[in-house]
Amino acid sequence: MYFFVLFIPLAIILICYISILLKIWREKKMRSAWIQKRSVMRDVKVTMSVAFVILSFIISWTPYAVLSLCYSNKIGEGCSTSNESKFSLKFNLQPVGYDIYTLTINNFEVNDTGLYRCLTYVTFWQDSTIHITHAVDIKSVTLTPKTDLISVIENVPQIFRCVTSTCRPVATISWYLGSTQITSGNKSNSLQDVTTSTLNYTFQKRHQDKRILCRGNGPSKPVCRFGGSALSSVVTLREDSEFRLNCTSDGNPLPSFSWIHPGGGQSTRLIINSIKRTHSGRYRIIAENRLIPLERQSVYLRQDMHLTVDVQYPPDQPQCHLGETAISTNTVSAIREQNITISCLCDSNPPSIYWWSGYSFSKSGQDLRIFVQNATTINFTMENSMQFTIGNSTQGRRVSPFEVKVLFPPVVKPLTNVTVIEEGTVSVVCEITAGVPSKNDFQWERMSDSSKVSMEQTLIFANIDRKQTGYYKCTASNNMEPTGHDAVVGASSNTVYVDVQCKSNTEISLI
Repeated sequence: MYFFVLFIPLAIILICYISILLKIWREKKMRSAWIQKRSVMRDVKVTMSVAFVILSFIISWTPYAVLSLCYSNKIGEGCSTSNESKFSLKFNLQPVGYDIYTLTINNFEVNDTGLYRCLTYVTFWQDSTIHITHAVDIKSVTLTPKTDLISVIENVPQIFRCVTSTCRPVATISWYLGSTQITSGNKSNSLQDVTTSTLNYTFQKRHQDKRILCRGNGPSKPVCRFGGSALSSVVTLREDSEFRLNCTSDGNPLPSFSWIHPGGGQSTRLIINSIKRTHSGRYRIIAENRLIPLERQSVYLRQDMHLTVDVQYPPDQPQCHLGETAISTNTVSAIREQNITISCLCDSNPPSIYWWSGYSFSKSGQDLRIFVQNATTINFTMENSMQFTIGNSTQGRRVSPFEVKVLFPPVVKPLTNVTVIEEGTVSVVCEITAGVPSKNDFQWERMSDSSKVSMEQTLIFANIDRKQTGYYKCTASNNMEPTGHDAVVGASSNTVYVDVQCKSNTEISLI
């Protein structure tokens, strides 16, 4: 990449200007002596101009190319690195059209401290830098003079010196007289991650028996309380309740607090007014302050802690299936004298235990297999036990009733044979015991030739003929639609004999 940035443009410039100079020199040989003498100064000026342009380009671009080359050796050129075990580079093309290059430093150590630079080129070169420090917590401070009791003279300045242990980023030092912070007369400097502060203070009579205190400041690990109690590594609470943390951490300036958690929401306020199950998971609480040491770059120092939040909730409405079909209502239709299996599950935390109950049975588990005989109501019960960090444990319970609707076909009652005189009118009613569903279809059929004669419940013969004598069959049917299965037609039949008797054609005369 840098070969194209520096060397190719330089080569082009050299070729172009050398070509110009060669052209001038060739034409010079063809000139007369008088003309050559006049053009000497002009040729010298052209040559100096060419040399100046080339030298200016080299001076302007060489430092930039060398610097970029150095950084490319540190983190790799393009999206690559020479030390993949230490540095990993990732490239993501975002839908909005900009690129993100992510550098990950694995197992960050003291030797990795330094300035890191991101260098990019789109239509022009852009760069950005960040200084990464291997943080070391402050361990101690040393105050001199070391004597516990110090004798001083009123109105005579006394000098105190406070030195911190190694701390990275460097610590700031605060001075206190009793509980009052001293904000003037002190001066701090840092060398090799050790901060030294000198206090020049003049005491008065009112300062008798006061204590001088120096404090090295950096944020300590946050200490949080929930509901007035010390926070454990796992917090359990009920869904829709308030989750509020009260956190403290030593530091000067006072640290600010934020958190990172599942489920979204504000990060700068340690409160969730109505916590949801989506907020369950691992939380990171961060204490952060900005340190501004004297004559040093300001840095942000962080300390964090982790906890697991378990949001518990009672059983939800169950999701049930009969076969491969989801049950969307609390009514299940099944054909009499068939077996059905109902399976139900619900979402709850902790997981629920299940059992089924009916008129004469009780069974645990999520599946129920029953032999359908009569219409009945069965109950699916879900129950869990929720135990919270603050407050009493609670039983979560839900009961979902299911009405089992029994389907069966209609039954045709026995039919009474009919005798009728020819040319008379007769009707036969196909009486049934109703089935479920109660909507029925009827069909009358003459047995002798299997022909359909009527689709009504009552078979009517008007002006009947002797040829209509014979057996007739009535079939009653309904359309049963069991849950989770294809529709089934239920039917039953019975027959009746219609006897058509003829009129006598004999005439009797009386004399």
